[in-house]
Amino acid sequence: MFNRLLKKNTTLLTSTLHDEHSFYGAFSRDIRGASKRVLIESPFVTVRRAREISPILKHITRSGV
Repeated sequence: MFNRLLKKNTTLLTSTLHDEHSFYGAFSRDIRGASKRVLIESPFVTVRRAREISPILKHITRSGV
């Protein structure tokens, strides 16, 4: 599946590293920019961070993502 994604979306090949200060702002922008789906793999998400991204996830779900 990953190979198919690479063929369809070359932006996956570009990446920016973030630290604990810049990550969630960039993460939120990425979620808001999703047009089809959001896949989050994380071994660790705090309750506070889940509360922060919950409204964003609800919004994009309502819009069909």
